[in-house]
Amino acid sequence: MNTILFHVDQQRVDGLGCYGNTQCRTPVIDKLAAEGVRFTNAFTCSGICAPARAAFLTGKYPMKNGILVNSESGLAGGKDFTGKFIPYGTVLRDAGIEAHHIGKWHVGTSLSPFDCGFEGPFFPGYGQPEKHGDYAAYLSSHGLKAPEMKNAIYSRLKNGSAGALLAGLEDGPVESTTTYYLAERAIEALEQCAKKARQFHIRLDFWGPHLPFCIPEPYFSMYDPSSIELWPDIDDRADDKPRMVREYRNYWGVQDFTRKEWQRLQALQYGFTTFIDDQIGRVMKACDTLGLLKDTCIFCTTDHGGMDGSKGVCDKGPYMYDSIYHIPLIAWRPGRFKTGVSVENFVYHFDLMPAILDVMDAKAPDGLDAISLLPLCEGRAPLRNDDAVFCESHGHQAPYEQRMARDRDFKYIFNCVAEDEFYDLKKDQHETVNVIRSALYKDAVDRLRERLLSWMITMNDPLLRYYRRTVMN
Repeated sequence: MNTILFHVDQQRVDGLGCYGNTQCRTPVIDKLAAEGVRFTNAFTCSGICAPARAAFLTGKYPMKNGILVNSESGLAGGKDFTGKFIPYGTVLRDAGIEAHHIGKWHVGTSLSPFDCGFEGPFFPGYGQPEKHGDYAAYLSSHGLKAPEMKNAIYSRLKNGSAGALLAGLEDGPVESTTTYYLAERAIEALEQCAKKARQFHIRLDFWGPHLPFCIPEPYFSMYDPSSIELWPDIDDRADDKPRMVREYRNYWGVQDFTRKEWQRLQALQYGFTTFIDDQIGRVMKACDTLGLLKDTCIFCTTDHGGMDGSKGVCDKGPYMYDSIYHIPLIAWRPGRFKTGVSVENFVYHFDLMPAILDVMDAKAPDGLDAISLLPLCEGRAPLRNDDAVFCESHGHQAPYEQRMARDRDFKYIFNCVAEDEFYDLKKDQHETVNVIRSALYKDAVDRLRERLLSWMITMNDPLLRYYRRTVMN
């Protein structure tokens, strides 16, 4: 059995048709969900790129593997693994399985895909590939030029200067874009594997729909901004939330954005999402044409979601809302996996790591925090009995420690240097009203605080002593 992992970057769960979005068109992903297993309660263990990706590679929580933040944040902790861990690519390579990593890497500093068992070009850091040698070689071999950036949209800092690039038109043929290029490299890897007749794993990591939304036509004009329904919490001013949530509007330069501006950005995000969906379709078609699809399991997920206008905030930051932590996760293999089912069990992004190894009959390393999703995919009993998820955050661009316990009804967020948060998810799905001080929720707050304490104890969390003394006493 072969495996392909479509791993997109910063994809909100509510941005896909198969998870209820009625505006953004994602027919390929929707078909995978309709014919496969759609996990409705999948969560990332950390809402930042590098920690989430490192956790997937190792099957270990960030506080266990040591990669706590994105390396470009300039923080002291978590730039590379702090112990000896066996990435799943290395397990595959040692088992004689060909493993390809194509696209965004963003794990640590000097750590490369090859170091973790994968073939493929290395894009250091966040690694947008515009100036990468492999992308240049692709353009040259196809007689293409890199697209020219036009109609750029920037945020506006408080002093009036331009902030971050948020979106733009890639003026050139679709085939010249980096998104198309990644799919083309994945198809080439499939052709290579077909010739060798070897078992393979291909991981295709897109740079979207993460900001900036830089896309070509027809995707740039695909969605009419005036028709876009904004995220339900777009107007939440976060007055009852930690100051950091509000301040990040200024950090990203979106503090004065109008509803029309947010609609424009969301329309471009949808265009990016549809563009990626089309490229996934190209890879699926090539896999079928090569006669490989019948022996291949397909997985589709993301590292984390994004705010992208929720609470008037851009991108992501030090907050643990479902816009970021609740993610899409789909498994497809008719004949082996269940067909057309929704699984409500709480699972994690990194649980796909041992599932991929199980499917390919490669033994997972001992002592993982991740637990294989394969039983759930096949309709068997789950291996994890938890009815809640527990997540960590160490800040984004600035140090800010947070922990989260979430069950089906409530969410508790421990903010180390700010007031805690508590949300009644049945009444307040979009986490707009912080009820941490309400006497009505005291028992529920105490219960989730105790559950978070138990998890922190099992994790040997560095915050454990502080949490016990300041929260539990």
